[in-house]
Amino acid sequence: MRFLSILALALASTGAVDRGAVTGDARPKDVAAIRAHVERIFAAYQRKDREDVRRTHAADWRGFLTGSRRVLRGIDAYMQEAEYSLGSPVRLEHWSFRDYDTVFYGDTAIVSYVADLDLKLGDEPLKETLRVIDVYRGAGADWQQVASQVARHPDAVASRLQTLSKPPPAEREKLLANREAVWRAYFAGDANALGQALPEELVAMNPGEPAWTGRREVFERSAALRAAGVKLLRLEFPRTEIQVHGDTAILYSTYVFETEVGGRRESHAGRGTEVFVLRDGRWVNSSWHLDGN
Repeated sequence: MRFLSILALALASTGAVDRGAVTGDARPKDVAAIRAHVERIFAAYQRKDREDVRRTHAADWRGFLTGSRRVLRGIDAYMQEAEYSLGSPVRLEHWSFRDYDTVFYGDTAIVSYVADLDLKLGDEPLKETLRVIDVYRGAGADWQQVASQVARHPDAVASRLQTLSKPPPAEREKLLANREAVWRAYFAGDANALGQALPEELVAMNPGEPAWTGRREVFERSAALRAAGVKLLRLEFPRTEIQVHGDTAILYSTYVFETEVGGRRESHAGRGTEVFVLRDGRWVNSSWHLDGN
């Protein structure tokens, strides 16, 4: 019995005995200190103050930020991931908490909250909502964040998928370049380029051809053009409008192209609707519908 008593005292002195959860209501000063620290982190991101962001996180910080695909281990890994926000042209204008909770386990605090963010990209207002769990260690005014799980709120995810957005100039140029590359690869009979640009689920509708065309048929027609010696002399898209919903972009275009085979030239023009999906960081052409004039 004496041995068990000594063991219990030893465990209690090292914090191994679970003292149970204490809600924030029982420790209002600690709640206020941690809340001020959370606000300080948001303010540092607002100012894009990298040094203050670093100072507010423990050296051995662990966890995930919004875009993390692996566990971030240590402050250097955190700062590298945070650079996506700190180096972005998107600015944090204002933040507020729609839900906020703190629970304590001795000198450890679990902070859970939902934060609504008002952002701007140039003059364009943006909205974001985050769902966050932060882990704090400390006491009094010395609380420090040691871990986090940061993710988009389901409402924000649904809104992004449903809301029409305007692609930034760089992303627009990437889409247009990818679209033109698909056309040129098709006329060149470039199976490797087409293989990277066209997914297995491709559905295509072309003027003067059977209504439904799949990936295999597109490859066969491309190879036939190359075998026949068809050369693409001119390719233009006089007008293109782009709609983006989440990771899906729809391009509405007019097109003009000119080909030559055996010294004979042919001109073609029409309208097209092309669908691109962002997959593994690359826009792939999942479908199109072309009609000729």
